[in-house]
Amino acid sequence: MAKKKVKKNTLFFTKRKKEKIKAHIKKDVNINTYNKYLWVFETILLVGAVEEFIEGKVVALDIDFNLNVILVMLLVGTAFTLAVRFTEPLFKKSVTLLVRIRESKALRVALHASILFGLFLLYSWVYFDTILLN
Repeated sequence: MAKKKVKKNTLFFTKRKKEKIKAHIKKDVNINTYNKYLWVFETILLVGAVEEFIEGKVVALDIDFNLNVILVMLLVGTAFTLAVRFTEPLFKKSVTLLVRIRESKALRVALHASILFGLFLLYSWVYFDTILLN
């Protein structure tokens, strides 16, 4: 008599197999996509404040209108490029550090909230020439 091959029950995994599956899911599925969107939002807000500041300084110069437009375009484009270039690595390192310290969404929310509050203060200073912490 030939032995019947018993099918392994795939419903229950060993602990090692579960850990491999979890690691694979964390690696392949980016659960924290909202972090990317918040980073883009914060970068755009930063560039908006810098753009307004640059525009105010350039318009105050006593030069030709066309040169003013070209100068504002170049400086705003440069500001956006530098903001994206330097804030992305800084953002990734800070989020990575927070995750290493403690895998908590509250810390990430607090980080974004503090960045947005700083941008709020920057906007109040640049657009309305007011510092709200007096």
